[in-house]
Amino acid sequence: MATSMRTPAERQAPARSIRPRARAEDIQAPKGTVLVTFLYLLAIAAMWGFMYLTLLRSA
Repeated sequence: MATSMRTPAERQAPARSIRPRARAEDIQAPKGTVLVTFLYLLAIAAMWGFMYLTLLRSA
């Protein structure tokens, strides 16, 4: 017969509810944040492209 390795206090304690871990789809960022980030990166890429083409033409 298998015996429990838990102490008497642990056997009598009510089971704690464990919160489920947050998944990526559960975490919601404000929609404006994603849009602003995308526009910022697009502007940076456009500026680098403009600088590259300007330097390429001047050479």
